[in-house]
Amino acid sequence: MADSSSTDAETSIQSEHNQTEESVSLPKFPAAFWLLGVGIAWAADLLFWQQRFGISFGIWVLLILGASIYLAIREKKSIPAASLVLMLGILATAALAVLRMEPVTRFVNVMASLSLIVLLSITFLDGYWLHFRVMDAFIKSLSLFFISGITGAAKLFSATQKKVNLGNVNHRKTFWKTAIVPVLRGVLLAVPILLVFTALLASADPIFSDYALSFLNIFKIENLGEYTFRLFYILMFGYIFTGFLLHGVLETGSGNRPDPEKPWMTPFLGWIETSIILYAVDLLFVGFVGIQFRYFFGGESNIHTTGYTYAEYARRGATELIFVAVLALMLYLTLKTISKHQEQKRAFSLGATALFGLVLVILVSSYQRLLLYEEAYGFTEIRTRTHIFIFWLAGLLIATAVLEIIRHSERFFQALLIACLGFSLTLGLINVEGFIVQKNVERTYQSKELDISYLNRLTSDAVPQLIDSYHLPGLDTKTKDQLGAELACRNHLLSEQTDSQWISFNPSEATAKRLLAEQKGILEEYEVVTGSSSLAPIVKIQGEDYSCYTERWLD
Repeated sequence: MADSSSTDAETSIQSEHNQTEESVSLPKFPAAFWLLGVGIAWAADLLFWQQRFGISFGIWVLLILGASIYLAIREKKSIPAASLVLMLGILATAALAVLRMEPVTRFVNVMASLSLIVLLSITFLDGYWLHFRVMDAFIKSLSLFFISGITGAAKLFSATQKKVNLGNVNHRKTFWKTAIVPVLRGVLLAVPILLVFTALLASADPIFSDYALSFLNIFKIENLGEYTFRLFYILMFGYIFTGFLLHGVLETGSGNRPDPEKPWMTPFLGWIETSIILYAVDLLFVGFVGIQFRYFFGGESNIHTTGYTYAEYARRGATELIFVAVLALMLYLTLKTISKHQEQKRAFSLGATALFGLVLVILVSSYQRLLLYEEAYGFTEIRTRTHIFIFWLAGLLIATAVLEIIRHSERFFQALLIACLGFSLTLGLINVEGFIVQKNVERTYQSKELDISYLNRLTSDAVPQLIDSYHLPGLDTKTKDQLGAELACRNHLLSEQTDSQWISFNPSEATAKRLLAEQKGILEEYEVVTGSSSLAPIVKIQGEDYSCYTERWLD
């Protein structure tokens, strides 16, 4: 009877195990997934909890990529070249996020790096992102977060337990009774006894008492609430990251390649309605572009005849025109998806191509308006970023038009990915704040005022260009003194900054400190005065006080 019962149990477990393996591909080394998933979460806590942003982000990204590659190799999986390309993009954006301190540049590159990591996770072993549409990437990403992230690790645990039980039905119960339970019981009984003896020995010997207190201080019992919270989110994110790793290493590469030619929804809008919308917008844009050529592109004299000054007319609407271009692109994508234009492909392509051509002219108008803004008021971060965005948006529009003409509009996602990645990398590579310093100082040669208070708010990214600008030949005395005072202030404030841990090391800040230390002549000429009635250190230049107060450039 016992043998029959054991056989029935084994048969039942074998059946459950076979059903589990149909839905979950069990890894050869499941413990490695758990250890690396929790390890990535613990590393996030160690690197980011109450730490300044620095090389910590780059280290964390390297850990994620390293863990993915290690697990793929250990599970004997091959990584396609398309995934290696994504890894290069991840490393590049992560490096620029670490290198720059300008907040938006850093944020854009961090988001680009994380987005590429998600794209890598959903196409790790197949490289299918080369065949994705926008909706494919969106749906797969949602699936990664809400299915693999939540249930992936649970399925692994369930499948692992069934595999362990398959070998010996009663082994787990026997092991628990003979090994685990006695150990737990012994620890629970020993702890209060040790506490009593420790308290008595500490009261008898002050030196032993000091050692005991030092040992207890390691655990910082007063921070128990913080430690509990941190342990909770480490375990929670460790569970999620384990699911992500499982999905990337075990589930990608097993499905069918997405078909970009197959619509993800059934078109429902008729061709007549589509053509009315598309060509009506084209006509509207034709009217607007005609006005641009007659007045804005035609010169100042034409504008004066309408009762507007050139400055009043030209320095309006740059942002609105960019928004119009983005909406026009979204309109094209929407009509492409929902309209029944298959029988009128040529007419649709003609209308869409005309739309993109007109939008490009609108972007030229926006670009020139920005130039006029900067000529009058100088360069700022938002204007510089908008300049860069216009170029990449124009490139995306041109690529979309070409794809429409050659009948490969399903490749829009790849064009969008390149444009977004290009914008992110360009922000980091050109050093936005250094560019702003260079251009605003150049304006002083045209008798324009330098807004030194604005430069005072920039981060350490601006320091190399501030130094180069100070040494420019022919610079007027006022501008030179302002730059010298600013450099002296930055050196003083950086020297007063407390040293942070190595994981918060920032290359931009380290470069600024090194370059400023080499400018002894400037620092001696512009002495920083502290302890005055001013709330901040000051530098006296030509009888005026230059305040070192800054709010944003120290990270």
